[in-house]
Amino acid sequence: FSWADLDEFREVMHLDTLRFIQDVQVGTTAYFEAGAFVRDEAAGGVAPDGDSATGQSTQSQLSTRLSHTIAPGETRFASASATGSIRTNGSDANAWRTDIELRAFDLTWRPHTLAFAASYTQAEETQGLPIQLTLGESSGLRGYPNRQFVGDRVLRLNLEDRIDLDASYRSFDFGAVIFADAAWVGGNGEPFDGPYTSAGVGLRIGSTPLLGRGVLRVDLSFPFDSANGQSFDPLLSLT
Repeated sequence: FSWADLDEFREVMHLDTLRFIQDVQVGTTAYFEAGAFVRDEAAGGVAPDGDSATGQSTQSQLSTRLSHTIAPGETRFASASATGSIRTNGSDANAWRTDIELRAFDLTWRPHTLAFAASYTQAEETQGLPIQLTLGESSGLRGYPNRQFVGDRVLRLNLEDRIDLDASYRSFDFGAVIFADAAWVGGNGEPFDGPYTSAGVGLRIGSTPLLGRGVLRVDLSFPFDSANGQSFDPLLSLT
């Protein structure tokens, strides 16, 4: 089930440093999904209490998302979204996840686009492997190795100055970025650990014939904090 109350569709250029035109939906959207599936809990052993002799149980899953975008002026946009899911077996909750995200863009000072994002994720799993939310180079904390930090609660802050270089070569367009990241991670009911922070510069490369709407990102990141006595060197990444 989906629902939308949209004020307008606005075509915006330079949100990602390159000269792509992106459609921004201004207004409110909602989404809800429900389903069921059969899970084999026993895996050839003894079935859990209340399940069939074969160890199979019927579980249900609910997912929902609510988002709202505003455009206070011609060059400013902000959005908030909340996503949640839960998996149950009867009256017992076996797993759940919550994601909350805030984003803001300001294109007033061309050729600069200021972009801010804040996100919080928390999840729990009582069956199977424990939840592992990770922080690192590819998950919102540039400058640190992938999966360097692991927990079941993650808070991220990202700030970028996206710069249109007005430079191109053949089918390629080029942009630059200056960024700063901060993140906290928590697990097993313990308080948040952090903040872990970094900053850096990057190059953005786009080519519609070769990359479609994708953007090639080259970042040089400088981590500022150590973890468990381990310090980290600057990191060059390509994504």
